Amino acid sequence: MKKFSSIIKFIVIESLWTCALLSLCNYLFLRFWKFNLFNSNDWQIIHSFWSNGGKIKSADDLLFFASFIFILILWIWCGKKLYHLKFSELLTLPFEYYSRWELKRYGETSRIVIKNIGTVVENKNQNDIIKEKLKEVEKKLDNEKETSKIRESIASKIDSDI
Repeated sequence: MKKFSSIIKFIVIESLWTCALLSLCNYLFLRFWKFNLFNSNDWQIIHSFWSNGGKIKSADDLLFFASFIFILILWIWCGKKLYHLKFSELLTLPFEYYSRWELKRYGETSRIVIKNIGTVVENKNQNDIIKEKLKEVEKKLDNEKETSKIRESIASKIDSDI
């Protein structure tokens, strides 16, 4: 059963990827070289060009023929990458990219904790806020004084031992 689902997954992913890639490539070929991948007349022109001993003369022609090789490599490589993704990751990928984009655009949102809902926060005066900050600074200064006293006592003990 696992092998069967693997085959189904491969068929679905590769067919969707092939349709998307061919549509994109057809658009690009029409835009740059006015070559329709799905039109047999355009392919007959290329066939007659090669049959009559045509040579690649410009970089544009070289890029045109090299793009066919690149399409094949891109189709195989991306098809393999898409096959190894999980279906759930594949389906949620657009939402994940959109969420990341929103986070970059608007920044992190504040978390809402359910236990804090319904509690009222008092609006404090600026004087009260300043007094609280001063108390915190005073506590830090007191701690620094205590640590300096401890350091002095340790230094005196070390000096007396020597």
